[in-house]
Amino acid sequence: MPDNDRFRWGLSARWMRVHRSISAGDGSDQIADFVVKAVAADLRRSGGIEAAAERAEAVEWRPDSVRWSDPIQDQDSVSSRHQLTLLAVDQLTRQLALTSPVTALEALAERVISNMTDDKFDRMLPDVLRLGSLTAAEFADLRDVVHGHPQMALLRDQLVKHPSAAGLQAPRRTVRPPKVADLLNTDLGDL
Repeated sequence: MPDNDRFRWGLSARWMRVHRSISAGDGSDQIADFVVKAVAADLRRSGGIEAAAERAEAVEWRPDSVRWSDPIQDQDSVSSRHQLTLLAVDQLTRQLALTSPVTALEALAERVISNMTDDKFDRMLPDVLRLGSLTAAEFADLRDVVHGHPQMALLRDQLVKHPSAAGLQAPRRTVRPPKVADLLNTDLGDL
């Protein structure tokens, strides 16, 4: 681009807000608030857990349908990776089968939210590192703080109540700006 504009592919406007907040050095509560809103919007757009389950059931893996773009990869290596994936899915299914349906749905909702968040954070990582606003270790710590934020748990609970994500809203914001009267009566050094 002649004026050095850069378009970040794969990030919606809500995720761009998260990216800008991380680059600006905002606090983890503010970033978690933006992440929860972005995840809720993505879940609404994708159809929630029900749509993800339907897509997973509709996928049928056939070795003849795979296109080999890497000449080093052969069909046996992809087939063995597929077998490992099936083994992991089978193990998860057995683990969820040992729990109550509500607990299994909560675990699935938490995994869906975590995967969505990790995917978007992974897309932001190279740009955040290039800008130098955070190191890789700080970025990983921020990701862990966002995953453990109370608003993420509230979003998971709402997703369990509405698995189709129809009408899913992000929980109310936890970070409230200080009142103007408090700001006016506070010394600048205390802010």
